[in-house]
Amino acid sequence: MENSKVIIVTNIPNQYRVPLFNELNNQLILQGKELLVVFAAKSYQARKSIIDMSECNFNYHILGPSIFSSIEQKRGLFFYSGLIRLLLKEKPKTLIVGGFSISSLKVAFLQFFTAFNFIIWSGTFEAESTKARPVRLIIRKWLIGRANHLIAYSTKAKQYFISLGAEEKKVVNVGNTVDVEFFSSINRTIDELHRKNGIYHLTYVGYLTSRKNVGLLLNVVKELKAYRTDFVLDIIGDGEFRLELEQLAKELEISSFINFHGFMQKKNLPSVLTNSAIFLFQTDFDIWGLVLNEAMAVGIPCLASINAGATEDLIQEGTTGFKVDFNDSISVAKKIDYLVRYPLKMEDVGKNASDFIQLNYSLSSCSSRMISVI
Repeated sequence: MENSKVIIVTNIPNQYRVPLFNELNNQLILQGKELLVVFAAKSYQARKSIIDMSECNFNYHILGPSIFSSIEQKRGLFFYSGLIRLLLKEKPKTLIVGGFSISSLKVAFLQFFTAFNFIIWSGTFEAESTKARPVRLIIRKWLIGRANHLIAYSTKAKQYFISLGAEEKKVVNVGNTVDVEFFSSINRTIDELHRKNGIYHLTYVGYLTSRKNVGLLLNVVKELKAYRTDFVLDIIGDGEFRLELEQLAKELEISSFINFHGFMQKKNLPSVLTNSAIFLFQTDFDIWGLVLNEAMAVGIPCLASINAGATEDLIQEGTTGFKVDFNDSISVAKKIDYLVRYPLKMEDVGKNASDFIQLNYSLSSCSSRMISVI
C-alpha cells in the first residue's frame, strides 16, 4: 500500500493553527491520506493563551524536552529534540516544515538519506528593520533549493521566496487564516457598529511590544480628540511596554480616552469586538497579522498597517478596509473621523470585509489551497 502520511512540523499548538489542522485533517481523510502534526513543545514561557488539546481532531506528537529546554522556554527557540528519530519511524510521504527553522535544517539533511516530498511553509519576508545576516541568507537559499515545493501565506512571502532564487512555479500563496466561522457568527446590530452607549469604540488587539509600537496609536488618539471626544480606544493585550504606554497616555493627557484591558483568551474576544466601531491594526512589522482576519470576519471596518503582510492581501483600499501609515497620526485621525461621520460607509466596508474573508480566507479555502500543493 502506498505511503500516504503527511507530517507537519511546527513549534507549538496555538488557537489559530488548531482549527486549521482540524480542517486539513478532514480534507486529507477524504483523499485517503493521514495527517500527523509534530509540535516542538506544548508551549513556552511568553505564551499566555491556553490551548485545550482535546480540541485537536488530528493525530499529533509533542517532542520531548532537550538539554536546551531552559532556552526554549524563555526565548521560544526550539531545537526539535528527537525529530529525526520520529521521522525515520513514521516514514512520511510528505513533510511540511514551518519556516526557516532548526527543524527545516534537520529535515533538509534527512532528505539526503530517505525520500519524501519536502515542503517549506513560511510567511517570512524582509523589511528594512529585519534584514537577514549573510549567513542566514545562504542557509535560506540552500533550504529553498532542497525543498520540492514552497507554501507562502502572503504575497510578500511569495516574493521573498522568489527573491532568494525559488522558481515561481514552485511557490504557492495559500493565505493565512483563523476560525472564520467563530468570528463571523458574532452578531452586530447597526447601532452597535456605529456607537455603544454614546461612545465609539476603537479597538487594538495584540502584544504590547517594541515591534508593535502601539505608542503610535496614542498619538492618533491625541490628534483625534481635536476633532471629537465621543470615542475611546480599547487596547487588548499585554507586554513589557504596557507601563510605558500608560505613562505616555498620561503625558499626552489622553488617559480618559484609553482603556487597557490586558490579555484576553480567544473565547473572550467576541464581547470586545461586538462593541468595536473601528479596528486599528498597528504594527511596525508582522509577517501576517491574524487579528486582522478576525476583525474583518466580524465585520469591523479596519485601518491596517502598511507594514504587515496581511494588509497587502486582505485590504482592498476603501472596499474591504484602509491601508494606513500610523506614523502619520494626523492622516489616520482624519480617516477615523471621516468614517464616524459617514456611518453607511463604515457599515459598507465592514460588510465587504466580512464577505471577503469568508469567501477567500476561510479554513476550508486555505486548507484546499494547501492540499493542492501536497
